[in-house]
Formats: sequence, C-alpha cells, structure tokens
Amino acid sequence: MKIAKLKDKNGNEILPRSVIDFFDRKINIRKSVNISQANTWYDVGISGQDLGTGTYIMQAFLNGKALDGQYDERISGIVAWFSSNTNSYDVDEIPLSKSGHTRNTHNIKFRVLRQPNNSPAKLQISDTIAWSGSSDIVFTFRRLI
Repeated sequence: MKIAKLKDKNGNEILPRSVIDFFDRKINIRKSVNISQANTWYDVGISGQDLGTGTYIMQAFLNGKALDGQYDERISGIVAWFSSNTNSYDVDEIPLSKSGHTRNTHNIKFRVLRQPNNSPAKLQISDTIAWSGSSDIVFTFRRLI
C-alpha cells in the first residue's frame, strides 16, 4: 500500500495526522507512592500494558508534605518499555535529570524491573530518604519511537 505524501501550502512535505497524533500523545498517570524505607525499591503501580511497547520520555512530578522537603520537583528520563510479559531477573536503572524548587538531599531513582515466569515489567522507585507517608506522583509519558 502506498501512502500519499502530504504537502503544506509552500509545497513542503508533512507527516500524515495519524503519525503526528501517534507521537504527540501524552499519557498521564497519577499514582500514590510511599517509600517507607530508604534505599529500597518500591513498585509505583505502572506495569506491562499500562504503556505500549516503545521508547518514552518520562516526567515524574512530586510535590507534597509526605515527601519531607521535596517541593515542585520534576524528574525526567528516557524509558524503554516492553508491554508484553518478560522472563528474566534483569533491572535497568533510568538515567535522570532533576529540576525544581528544592529536593533537600533526596535522591530519587527509577528503574524498570523485568520479571521471570512470563510476568510484566514494572516501573520502580527508590529514594535515599524514607518518606513520612504516601504522596501522589504524576507521571507523564510521551512516546519517542
């Protein structure tokens, strides 16, 4: 099947709207998380088919009293995701960039945990400081490829 090339009013080739929509779609997921013990990995509640297979820019927004001093923090990274079941014990930490009002010595990390026995991958979080309770994290994902 041949796809017709679309052009703007100046004759420049443009992508079909369906391709633009595919990559321009943002997925917002709000999860309540409690890191009750420092330097321990916790599931955030995002796994398997919550995202389609692909590579995403991920942003996590944190802002709350239970975070003990993290205010208006944005944490971003590139995440490779596989939506089908996995079959290994591998973990891949996500390189992150962080910015915001203050993080007060917290050092949050994210990783993707694969699981054996045909179970879905999971997104996990860790912090160098335990939290005093649960706090919402707003995740935004935008597909790259």
